[in-house]
Amino acid sequence: MPAAHFAKNGFILLQDVLTGEQVAELVEFCSVSQEGRAGDREVLAEEWRRSLAAQLRSLLVAQSLMPEDYVAIQ
Repeated sequence: MPAAHFAKNGFILLQDVLTGEQVAELVEFCSVSQEGRAGDREVLAEEWRRSLAAQLRSLLVAQSLMPEDYVAIQ
């Protein structure tokens, strides 16, 4: 069971969570040079990122890996 593995080891690998398109969007987003910058406070500014966060949240809640009342923040 995923929750037991997570509780014991502190991590879990989930297969087939993202589509190829989602992976490509994340790679493009993460490959933008951040040299000299502290970070991005607008991570959830675009709809695809908010949608991805909601999708991952639903998956983690369904797998009992995250409490239902947790939400993504900037």
